[in-house]
Amino acid sequence: MAGAGLGFVFLGIGARAGMRLVALTSGQAALFTVEGSVAVSLLGAVTGAVIATLFLLLRHILPARRWMRAAIFWVLCVVLVLRGLKPVTELKTAIFLPLFLMHGALLHAFWCRVYLARRRNGMRRLPLPEGEP
Repeated sequence: MAGAGLGFVFLGIGARAGMRLVALTSGQAALFTVEGSVAVSLLGAVTGAVIATLFLLLRHILPARRWMRAAIFWVLCVVLVLRGLKPVTELKTAIFLPLFLMHGALLHAFWCRVYLARRRNGMRRLPLPEGEP
């Protein structure tokens, strides 16, 4: 859930703002449409969920190999960025790559917070809020 939320903010809304910058710098008319903005934002949320799934799968598959897990994760993130930037230009890379890097870094920070909370409490699962079944 956190991956999709972060994806919506950074990869969806951030990508929409980035698309506007690319249009302005290339001299195109930058048009905002509700349909286009919703589509890009939802695509960002889906991409964020995919990245979060890859992140968790790698943590499960390579639990003791931190550097290998991190390298594979970041390579996959860069591949996803480059796949979406056709044609790849310096401007597009400078705008969109930081969004993916921020998404990945915050996803890692969120996971560390959850993981450390579990270890601190000596639990495998976090307790449910009061009133939850």
